[in-house]
Amino acid sequence: MISGTILDSFLTALRLLTRLPAPGPTSRDNRQVLACFPLVGTLLGLLLALAAALLGHGIFQPAAAFVCALALPLAGWWLTGARGLRSLIWLVSNWGGNGSGNGAVDDYGGVDCTPYWILLALQAVLLCRVALTGLLCFPGDGRVWWLAVPMTLGLAAHAELLARTALAVEERGRLPLHWLVAAGVVLLTSLLVPRAFVAGLLAFVLAWVLTGVGGRLLADRCGAAAGYGFGAIRELVELAALAAGVLAFAGLPST
Repeated sequence: MISGTILDSFLTALRLLTRLPAPGPTSRDNRQVLACFPLVGTLLGLLLALAAALLGHGIFQPAAAFVCALALPLAGWWLTGARGLRSLIWLVSNWGGNGSGNGAVDDYGGVDCTPYWILLALQAVLLCRVALTGLLCFPGDGRVWWLAVPMTLGLAAHAELLARTALAVEERGRLPLHWLVAAGVVLLTSLLVPRAFVAGLLAFVLAWVLTGVGGRLLADRCGAAAGYGFGAIRELVELAALAAGVLAFAGLPST
């Protein structure tokens, strides 16, 4: 049986990160709550993968891939309250401004170009997400279950960034449970999805590197308010994990 403490931590993480109803007491074990972040990502990813698998039956493949490419990213953002996209808007608006709201403003002839940079960033994320999701879902075979990995790694990255700011100094030096949980989920997925081990290894390494580099850049460019940009790093990690899956599966025959 799952202990009450672990279950409470998972439900707390679920309430913090999603719109899904999660009754129960709030856990006060911050480290354990952060360790449950990737499990919440796994749950969300599996819901999206299940939707993709169901759409793949009864609809000819190009149409199913197109529907998945459009619907799944929107469903993922809805489930998480679009926190990643909102964080991206904040990051572009405050890049280099230490959270003042005046960092990313480029004045060309007195024109504030920040809205255009925000629109460009949102369009780039949307197009990349749609394209990568469609490519991953197009074959219509077991590889759609790879969709469980991006959100797992994205929320593990988010947990790592929060741990650096929210946990006490002595707790930061302890074993990073969120990365261990994410590694276990990625390994299990790699074993269940044919030929996905390389994709899993690549995605995990990319998530680790992007979290470290992104966290330092946020601290340097956005100062004390960097926490508002954590969701943007999560979006980037999820895109990298999707790209790793697409690259690893490229050229493999569908089954």
